[in-house]
Amino acid sequence: GGRHRYTGTMFATTDSSEMDFWIGIVNETVPLGEHYHLMLAAKHGELPEQRKHPRALGDWSWQGWTGLGRVVRPITPADFDRLLARI
Repeated sequence: GGRHRYTGTMFATTDSSEMDFWIGIVNETVPLGEHYHLMLAAKHGELPEQRKHPRALGDWSWQGWTGLGRVVRPITPADFDRLLARI
């Protein structure tokens, strides 16, 4: 409904590793609108198909950002799988 700048979750790739990845949706529209992007972030290092750091996450100092672009339909598990394949 265009009420959030971003929402997502942090995760680790192994049971013993640090929570060093984030996946979620980011709204880059000012004022907030319905233009969300599905994005993946890495705390350390770059990711394939690197994107610019989103304005909405201005104070995040994470190094790697990538995405699948604007969300224009319901997100499916296949969308997450395509994005997570970039790790």
